[in-house]
Amino acid sequence: MTNDLDIMVVEERYALQHILGKGGMGMVFQATRRVDGVEVAIKMVDPVRNKEPADIVRRRFLGEAELATSLDHPNIIRAFHYGQTPSGRLFLVMELLEGKALSTMLREPMDPRQVCVITAQLAHAVQAVHDAGVVHRDLKPDNVFVRETKKGRFEVKLLDFGLSRSATSDEKLTVTGTRVGAPYYMAPEYIATDSELGHSGDLYALGAMMFHMLTGEPPFGGNLHQVLTGHLGTPAPKVRERVEDVPVGIDELVSRLLSKTPKERPDTAEQVAKKLEVLSRRGPGKGVLIGVFLALVVLVGALLVVLLS
Repeated sequence: MTNDLDIMVVEERYALQHILGKGGMGMVFQATRRVDGVEVAIKMVDPVRNKEPADIVRRRFLGEAELATSLDHPNIIRAFHYGQTPSGRLFLVMELLEGKALSTMLREPMDPRQVCVITAQLAHAVQAVHDAGVVHRDLKPDNVFVRETKKGRFEVKLLDFGLSRSATSDEKLTVTGTRVGAPYYMAPEYIATDSELGHSGDLYALGAMMFHMLTGEPPFGGNLHQVLTGHLGTPAPKVRERVEDVPVGIDELVSRLLSKTPKERPDTAEQVAKKLEVLSRRGPGKGVLIGVFLALVVLVGALLVVLLS
């Protein structure tokens, strides 16, 4: 992936330590910035050694790098600068994140309040991307990093803008005939055509991720055909059909986000964030309260039996 000359160019400013991960697009290294000792992550991509045409890979990477370095938001990964090595490899220097990918937290249903807190921060990040005139197009748990603080709070970071595109651009940065985004979280309009690049597609993905977090599974499962068909024509299931204790307000918001028609979804990500912040402060759902009440009844009954025996 790298040669000695590439390493020398990068190491003029950064001391490479080890590989954090590998993927189809390239490698991510952990490194130390020499000028101040700050730990960073460096993403390196070789446009030539890729499944897609080198020109598309190069333009997509540069688009991601330009967007990432221009955004300044607490819930978006910070990108410091980008460049190209003598052999043509591209690199992007970013903050080194602590925590874990949201995808590692989906083995079972999550607490509804936690889901609201995490998604609210994510929605704020999505709004910042939209304010920059861009649609993310690839919102998925792998692209969301979550860190839990010592006080039990969650800090969220949105990353990976490799498939992002201007909401007003007609430029194609994907191979003709290919779909963009992760199938489990893909809006119907993205499946039917790649020409409709409204911000609402990102809101649909937020809803699909919320459904996954709340229930432990995506709204539509099965093979790829079944998943895409579900997004296109099958009404999304209700969260409370899978997990009864989820508050009604959260269930209603998810259903609205998963509407097949973009106009039926919330207008902006900021609206979603504000609604989630309100929902996160509300008490437990009716089902939880009933459960607590019944448990107290049983406990009181048991105490009476003991006292009267």
